[in-house]
Amino acid sequence: MKIAWRYQNLPKMEASPAASSRFGHYYDVSKTLSPELLQSTKWHRFFLPEEISLQPNINICNMTSGYTRLLQSIQRIIYQEGFDGSHPQKKQKNILRIGIQNLGSVLWGEDICCTDNPEDVHSLTKFLYILRSLLRMSLSACIITVPAHLIQIPQLNCLICDVSDTKDLAFRLKRKLFTIERLHLPPDLSDTVSRSSKQDLAESAKLLSSGCGAMAMGKKHLDF
Repeated sequence: MKIAWRYQNLPKMEASPAASSRFGHYYDVSKTLSPELLQSTKWHRFFLPEEISLQPNINICNMTSGYTRLLQSIQRIIYQEGFDGSHPQKKQKNILRIGIQNLGSVLWGEDICCTDNPEDVHSLTKFLYILRSLLRMSLSACIITVPAHLIQIPQLNCLICDVSDTKDLAFRLKRKLFTIERLHLPPDLSDTVSRSSKQDLAESAKLLSSGCGAMAMGKKHLDF
């Protein structure tokens, strides 16, 4: 079935990215975790003020002490829990999920947004570079949130920033999935619209044939 000529040159819109069956890419939002499972799950917490009180100041690779302590904590957990692959896991294979909030903010000792001449300008980029190497050599995944004042810079091999093909994205909550899809409105070609337009044309024709006397009968489609 061919579409209208005014839409034939437009790119085809895909509602969602291609389906993938890889591990960790499918979440059923209709299921809930039991309290017993949450209590039995082993988790670790990193709070920077507590780490500063326990250890003296650390400065490695010209990074802020907050980033250095966080990298050491992540590396220690990877080796102790066996996520580095050196000790095979006896039970079901699992991965280490890492969540870092407000990376690059003052909470981590970053002074880029506070002063014009920061001490360690490249602390954040060095931290991300080392963190990426840790994730590649271990069974780990990380999600990071950054504050809104960070400015996107061009890629190393490009003069401009990466621009996606579309910026109109929308969230869609299905029965079992929560997806991010491209927002596009299809043309309204329903039967009700065409029927209503035909009825309006017929009523207008009747008004024109009857003359201006129809205005006294309550018909206000014509405005003189």
